[in-house]
Amino acid sequence: MTRRKSVFLIFFLSLILISCTDVARKKEIVSEQKEPSDPSIYSSLDVKTTSFSSTILMDTIKENSELPIESTYISDTKDLYDGNFDIAIVDAPMAANLYKDSEVHIKIAGISLVNNLYLLSDGDINKFSDIFGKTIFVKDLGNDFRQKISKKIGLLQKFIGINIIYYKDADNLNRLIGSTKSFVALAREPYISIINDDKTYKKYKINEALSAISPDFDDSFDMISEVIIVNGDVLNSKEDALIKFLDEISQKKDSEPIISDRLVNTFDISKDDALEIYKNLDKVFIEGDTMKGIFNVLYDNIERLKLTSIFGQRPADDFYYVR
Repeated sequence: MTRRKSVFLIFFLSLILISCTDVARKKEIVSEQKEPSDPSIYSSLDVKTTSFSSTILMDTIKENSELPIESTYISDTKDLYDGNFDIAIVDAPMAANLYKDSEVHIKIAGISLVNNLYLLSDGDINKFSDIFGKTIFVKDLGNDFRQKISKKIGLLQKFIGINIIYYKDADNLNRLIGSTKSFVALAREPYISIINDDKTYKKYKINEALSAISPDFDDSFDMISEVIIVNGDVLNSKEDALIKFLDEISQKKDSEPIISDRLVNTFDISKDDALEIYKNLDKVFIEGDTMKGIFNVLYDNIERLKLTSIFGQRPADDFYYVR
């Protein structure tokens, strides 16, 4: 691999996996002695959703749930960094970012979605040279996210002359790509379907694109998209409710989705379109040792590409909640 190609691969992977750096350090969550609780009475849960898919999942879970759940969609990560949640469903890299950079003691309790990350481009991506020099559009996850990218890969960005532009929503992304030649957008559903509905662009699963850029990248595994994280305080005071919550996700993830007016208004999408897009997503519930194994496969790729200096060592065991 040439130096130019290697540097760009580091940069590009950083955008996708930026927050997985240095998560090997351990955080201690002090367990408190708890009196046995009545399993028929659960504490209320403050659940934050951060995406189209997680919002639908929570609206569906809340239907006939035995748990008192307050579910709120957030478009900025400030509440997460401030610890204003019991449970949140977030992009996988965000979980590692919170673990490393916030004062909140978080653990990953499960994987809820895979393979919902794509490259959208106005040209073919069959080799490394098809990517270099393009403007890259990235979903804006708030000031903390932008600072993380700037801190970690700002120098690399200048070195290879890449322009990063952040987009807020599908309408914003649509305007940006409509006025830009030679671009790549990192995007998820429903943005991909909304954009592709109006214009003809090339769409690639992120695994396929990374494999095209570097043959050393193994594209045979499912890319983790969203994970369920738990605030460490919940493990001391509401663990019974957490366990019940995870059970309900396992049981209801494939139930008929509830498409709320809140979701329609937030993402500016029709109920029919939202339902069709959601039903085609790879919804899962993976926890325990299987969850840890999937993260290890991700780090197998990082180590194979000799990128641990960028992404750090494998996460420590205390990164995961295993009941």
